[in-house]
Order: sequence, then structure tokens, then C-alpha cells
Amino acid sequence: MNRNDSHAAVTTELNGSWRIKDFAPGATPSQENAAPGLDDRYWMTGQVPGDVHHALTERRVIDPPYFGHNDLKSRWIEEREWWYRRGFEYSGALTKDKAERFELTFDGLDTFATIFVNGHEIGRVGNMLMAHTFDVTRVIRSGWNMVAVRFDPLLPHQKDKERFDWSSYTKERPWLRKAAMNFGWDWGPRLVTVGIWGGVRLKRHMQAKIESVFAETVSITEREAKLQFSAEIETYRGMPDVPLVLKIRLEDAAGKVVYKSELTEKGVSDLRSANGSAQATLYENQSTDRLPGGDMSSKISPQTGSSPFSVTRSETFVGAPSVRSARSAHFRPASRRQASFSASVVLSDPKLWWTHDLGEPHRYTLTVELYAADEPIDTVTQAVGVRTIELRTEDEQGRAAFRFFLNNQPGYARGANWIPADNMIGAIPDSRYRELVSLSAESGMNMLRIWGGGIYEKEIFYEECDRQGVLVWQDFAFANALFPDFNQDFMDNVRAEVEYNVKRLRGRASLALWCGNNEIDWLYDMKTAGGDIKSDFYGELIYHELIPEVLELLDPNRAYWPSSPFGGNDANDPEAGDRHNWQVWHGSVYPRKFGEAPILDYSIQGVTFRNYKQDMALFSSEFGMHASANRYTLEKNMPEGEFVWGSEEMAYRNKDTNHLKGILLMEGYTGIPRDIEEYMNFSMLTQAEGLRYGVEHYRRNPRSGGSLIWQLNDSWPGTSWAMIDYELLPKAAYYYAKKFYHPLLLSLEHEPGEPLKVWAVNDGPEAIEVEAALEVWSFDGKKVGEYVFRSDGALHGPKWLGEVGEAEALNGNDAAETFIRLRWISGGAAGFAQTYMLRDHRELKLGTAELAWEVDITAPQEQQAGERDIRAAWLMDERLAESAIKPGKKETGQAKAQCQVTVQASASFARMVKLELPLGRVRFSDNYFDLLPGESRTIELSMLDGSELPIAFVLENLRVSAINAMKISVAGIEK
Repeated sequence: MNRNDSHAAVTTELNGSWRIKDFAPGATPSQENAAPGLDDRYWMTGQVPGDVHHALTERRVIDPPYFGHNDLKSRWIEEREWWYRRGFEYSGALTKDKAERFELTFDGLDTFATIFVNGHEIGRVGNMLMAHTFDVTRVIRSGWNMVAVRFDPLLPHQKDKERFDWSSYTKERPWLRKAAMNFGWDWGPRLVTVGIWGGVRLKRHMQAKIESVFAETVSITEREAKLQFSAEIETYRGMPDVPLVLKIRLEDAAGKVVYKSELTEKGVSDLRSANGSAQATLYENQSTDRLPGGDMSSKISPQTGSSPFSVTRSETFVGAPSVRSARSAHFRPASRRQASFSASVVLSDPKLWWTHDLGEPHRYTLTVELYAADEPIDTVTQAVGVRTIELRTEDEQGRAAFRFFLNNQPGYARGANWIPADNMIGAIPDSRYRELVSLSAESGMNMLRIWGGGIYEKEIFYEECDRQGVLVWQDFAFANALFPDFNQDFMDNVRAEVEYNVKRLRGRASLALWCGNNEIDWLYDMKTAGGDIKSDFYGELIYHELIPEVLELLDPNRAYWPSSPFGGNDANDPEAGDRHNWQVWHGSVYPRKFGEAPILDYSIQGVTFRNYKQDMALFSSEFGMHASANRYTLEKNMPEGEFVWGSEEMAYRNKDTNHLKGILLMEGYTGIPRDIEEYMNFSMLTQAEGLRYGVEHYRRNPRSGGSLIWQLNDSWPGTSWAMIDYELLPKAAYYYAKKFYHPLLLSLEHEPGEPLKVWAVNDGPEAIEVEAALEVWSFDGKKVGEYVFRSDGALHGPKWLGEVGEAEALNGNDAAETFIRLRWISGGAAGFAQTYMLRDHRELKLGTAELAWEVDITAPQEQQAGERDIRAAWLMDERLAESAIKPGKKETGQAKAQCQVTVQASASFARMVKLELPLGRVRFSDNYFDLLPGESRTIELSMLDGSELPIAFVLENLRVSAINAMKISVAGIEK
């Protein structure tokens, strides 16, 4: 044994290029494909993390699955056996010490996988939704090593399983712990992925490792915060009888140490008892009194007397010797020991984590170092947000409520539902997560709900929510089905999944709520009453027993909600809990009580967004309606000539169960579209106006605790409820959300023939006194009147400012030729204004507007000669990638070009002015806005990732239009 080798943990990353090949299931012996010496140079290469679909697309073995009907041509992938192989050199220490361990971790295996190292089968797994770690100490070797993974097709693992009465979209998935949306949903195709979708790494430990670290904020007062640190340690056979030492250091964002301590285990060598268990005492050496600034104070726990720290170590000795110890008597029997450290800390004047709309999402850096005596053996570093988050289901008057309190302050949740950002989950780049979370925050959202039919998201998602100050509602991965809670193997698998993800995510500052499932409790009752389900509530034990048990042990202080929706005389009761409003769009008829058969009303009145006004939900966690994707997103993914309203390809983009609903919704508000231009405009306008109508109604309700729109994003280029389409191009509703989700909202409540009511809603941290103007304009640009409203004191929450009768406001003008503009005079955000029509769009008498625009460019930068446009390449758009290759010399030292577009309307009011470019991930500072004749607006154009926007491309391809406009001029100006 070489005790001079470093005992510190060392990680070898195994991401990157792997070899991939498919086989007929069982046709080739596994030992042959797993053999270290197999010649795999003729196998395809693919990236890890990733998946088979993405690798085949990159290598052009299959056509891009999202183009046309190509997803149908890739169905064969799910029927094959797939192998991944990767060889690597290990040149680090390998001592063969009994206290040395090598662990191979896969962050995501999709789904039934058998893992081999150097030809040895080391384990099998059957759960996509968690990481898997294997002890490979016995099979790792110095020099060259080979890892191989076999993925089985799903069919053999579920074909003989019981089929339940209910499992939305396919009956095969309840037995499979895999993302439900892989099998198709009402917004995406069936694309049953397979492969290594998470990172892979080999980690060497000596003597012990840190299993987990959890930093929890227990309480907060005006001057201090109480934190609880805990760490779980696992030690290995052969570890010498020396004390474990845990060093803790907490630094603020500026790098200043605000707390540190050293926890030492004492009395190790004399602790063994005959039955193999022992107690140890832990002593603390704090050095915080030497830190500048006096940022930390320590309180003594009354349970421990002299110290707030304690550790319990237990040992288990295996009586029968192993084969090796039988041959070598000097080896001790195997033993594995567990140790737990905990510390209670009080921070004075802490910097709290807030959502971005209430303050700074400040995070401390926690470093935990484990020593065996004076030898460092493991380190964990993680960000810590000091904050408390609480869900209160009863208000001060004793009434039902559903409101989150952040740092003891009541808040209003403004946000949306998140689905996986691509059907090919493993291949989603980190940039896509950053950009989607950033777009959410920019629109005023402060909460995202991780819907239960996808995955527990990747670390990058939670990191961005922590960093950008966005709360997370986390569903467990159960959606719209019955699950076999009577099967012990299945329940053991689920328990491992739940425990792993709770431990992984519980330290995230953004994590606000655990939720048991999506819509299962509600729809079980609905489908039972309707006669579709005749069985027991299979799965109930998961959400009402197993998950609560795990949370009680691992994360007892965070709110848990069994299902969404849940509560009241029907699980979707607006008077209790949270609610999914699918009266709008799906035509669900309410009120309803438990046991009553569901009723659907597929009529204009049954699906109209006006039904939102009947909903007094305490928290609306799902509601929404379809809109077309943007032009570029659709054209790019459809065969030439198919981008036509009513075409088969357009219909294929819509995966909802009944396409009539969208037609009815538009028929009631805009009228039925006659061509593709009207469809894009009418569906987007209906979605934007409908969501504004609903959100503003919810925010005016003083008992409402939040509204989460269905849905934020798309997983493929389709027509859906998404506010941001697959190419990360926001729809009109997103730009409306920048107003209706503004923390300080000014809104109009109005129905035809009724008074115009002006409301202000303040969700900010401080009460504000405001003054607002209601302006009445005719479409020809004449100001009909103006009315001023004041809050008469500082307001917090919703407040009715006043009203004016419709006839008085119109002053003899036709309501179909008049609109309202609301703006702040004082107290509100500069430039905030909202435009409201007094009649539905189909009734308006819009004139023909004329638009003029110019492009203003500053500080241009040339692209390097021959350089492919990385945005186009990432989007697999070869035509655009090649057209972006710039000839000439490389120019350096210049700033990125800044691009602004100024649009001016004339002749008449311009309704829903929009700017378009045939390029994904373009950021418009504003879009889908209205202009008075003579009014102009300047829009900044940029790329979401901060890269340079090709200016020549903008000048050549920019398209500006409005529902009722014709273009008259365009100019490009270079400075």
C-alpha cells in the first residue's frame, strides 16, 4: 500500500464522444459487445449527454425528426437494442488499498440499461428519472479501460404487464419510470428516446466520502437568520481509526467569509462494542471570532449543553469473511460506517435570497471539507440561498387560502408551466435553459412549475432559477395515469427515485413546493364518475403515503401538495387549494362536485376566454389556449408548399385531441381565419388577449395567491399552448405578459356596454401611491377624452381606482372604432402603457394603417471569413448556416454591432405590429404592439446568447407588418 498517494477525491469526466450501434434485441451476446477488445471503430459516434435520436440526426442517418412527418420514420429506434461504448485512459492513483473506492456515476440512463466495465457486468437499472452510481473498484485498472452500456427496447419490460383503465395517450407507460411525454402528449409527438442522457464520471475516493450536504434556513427575523447544516458521511473498509474532521466555510457573493467552523470526531479507536454499534462525540472549534465584521454569531443548542454540534457513527461488521479474507488472514472483516454531522448557525444581518422582482437573489458559497485526521479526503461546494419559503392554506380571517410567503413576506406567484425543452432531452444544451429562464424573468415571471409528465430537470435549470431569482414548483414525475402501487418492485423503484431527487434538490433556494402528481386525483374522480375507470385508485399510496414519508425524513420543512389540482368539494374546486381552469379551451363545465359525471361544452360560449371571469380560484396553476408558432419555426420544419392554412402538415403540428376548440375560440373573438397569415395573427392575438383577460382578473382577486399559465415553452416545433415556441421565438402572449405580469400592474376591467373600471395591483415589496390616466382614442388618431385616477394613499395588492361609464367615455363615438390606452402618470414604471379594445376584434372597424421603418446600426463587426454561423448550425438549418458564411478578411478589435428598428404608423391605428426574422433565438425588446397614427416605437434586436446578430441578414430579411397595415418604406442606416 502506498500511503503517500493523495487521499483527496479525484474525478474523471467521461462525457463527450461515445461509440453507438444498434442490434436486433438479443441477437448478439452481451459479452461480445461489452468485450474490452471489441473492434468498434465502425460504430457511429454520438455525444454524451445525448440520446440516440439526436446522434442519428447529427450523423444524418435519419432525417430530422421534427421536419414534416419524419418522427414517424424514426419509430424503429424504440424497437432496437442500443449499445454505447467508451474507452478511456486512467492514469491516476490506483493503490488497491482496502479503503480505496472507485464509483462510476451516470446522471441519466434512458431507461433499461445494463452496465459493463472492462467486460464485467456491474449492474442493471430501470429508471430514467434518477442517477445511478456503481462501485467499480474491483474492475477498474490503470491505463486503458472500457465502459459499455446496453439499452433494452421497452417492449419486453412492459408487454406482459397489466393494463390499467386509464393512462393518457398510451397504456404502456405506467410500469415504466420514464418521462411520460416521450410517448406523446397533446402538445408533442411520440419520440421514445433511448441512451445516456446525463453526464458520466468516474470518481476515486479514499477512506470516506461526503454522501450529501444540506444547508437549510430554519428561521429569519429582522436582524438574523438561523441555518441548519447537515452532512452525511460514508466510510470504507480499511479506513484507519482516526477521527473524521469536517471543516465548514460560508462566504458571501463578494468572497467574504461570514462563518467557518471545524467539527472533530473524538474517541474513535475505543468506541467499538460487541454488537457492532457505537456512539461518538463531536467537538467544535469555531474560528468566527477572528473574522472581520462580526457577521456570525453562534448559539448553543440546549440539547447538547456545550456545543450545538453532534455526530452519530454506527458500524456494521460482517461476520463471514470474504473470499479474499479467507485466503489472507491478515485482512480484517469488511465494515462500512455511516457518520452524520449537523450544525446550527445564526447569521447576523444576513443577505437574503429574494425573487428577482422583490430584491436580489443573493447566494452564499458553502464549502465543506472532509478530513481523516489531517488528510483531506473529500470536498463539496454548493451555493446557498438564505431564505424561508412557506405555503399558507389559511388566511388571517380563517378562510381557505393558497399563498406563498418568501422571507415572511406574502407574495403573488406570476409564472408558467415548464415542459421539457426538447423531446430529445439529453441533447438540450445548457444555453437553452439559461435563455428560457431569462425570458421568463424578463416577462415578470417569478415562478415556474415543473410539470409531472417530464423529468426532474437538469442541474442547469435549478442553477439558473437560483441565480435569476425564480421560484420552482416541483411536481414528482407522475401524470395522468394509474400506477401499480400494489407492486413491491415498482414501489421500491419509486422510493429510490423520490429519495434521490429530494436529496438532490432540497438545497436549492428556488425550490418552493413539492407536488405529488399532475391531475391524477382530479381526473381519477372525473373518469370514475364518467364510467371510464372501474378499478381502485392505483397509485394513491405513492402521493399520499410514500412521498410524504420520504419528505418527512429528508425535507420536512418544505410544503408538500399531494396533487395539482387538489382540494375542496372537487379536486378542482376554486374555493380550496389550487385549480386548473380548463373551462376555457377544453370546455369543461363547472361547478362540479365529487362523483358527478364531467360535462364538456364545445361551443363558442363553452370555450371562450370570457369564462375566466367566473373563476375565483385561490391559485390557478394551469390555464391557457393555443396559438400558432412563429413563421420561421413553422416554415423551417415543413415541406415546401405545405405552409398553408388547412394543410395536412399544419394539422400535424397540432397534437390536441380536438382541433375544433381553437377554431371556436377564434370564431368568437377574431373570426375564423381565411389563410395562413390570418391564422398566425388571429391565434396569437386570441391567446394574448385571452391570457391577459384571465391573468388580470386573477390578479384583481385579493384572495388569489398566483397564476401559472399553461405553458411556457415547446418541446418541438408545433402549435400549442406555449408562449415561447421551439425556436425560442416568443409569441404575442409573451410580450403581453411583460405588461400583465409586471409587479406594478395597471389594467382595465370592461365588458361591452358596462363601465370602464381601472385597477392597480402592486406585488412589489413596498406600498406605493400611484396616479394613472385613462385615454380614449379613435382609430384615426383623435383623442376623445382623458380621465385621471389616483390611489388616495399607498397601495399594496389589488385596488380599484375608479371607473367611467362607457357612453361617457365614448362621447358619441362608435365603440368599434375606439380604443383605450392606460398609462401611469406617477408611481408606476416609466413607459408602461396598455391598449384595450372596447369590442372583440371581429367587430372592430379598423382602417388601413401604413407602416414605415428604418434600421439603425452602430459599431458593426465583420464575421471571420469562412466561419459558419453557430446558431444556424445548432438549429440544424444547413441553408441558413451556409448563407451566413462571410467572405473576406477577419476584422478584430471592434465592438458587436447594435441593431435598432424604429417603426412608425400613419393613416390609421395599427393593430398588433410585429417584427419577424427567419432566424431562431432572436431577442426583440418589444413586439406585437399597437401604434397610433403618427406614433413610433424603437425596438432593439439581439441574440439570446449575446452573440452578434448578422446585420446584413437583418437588412435583407427583416419583415414588419400589422394585422391592418401595408408597408410603405424601409431604410437602413449605418453609423
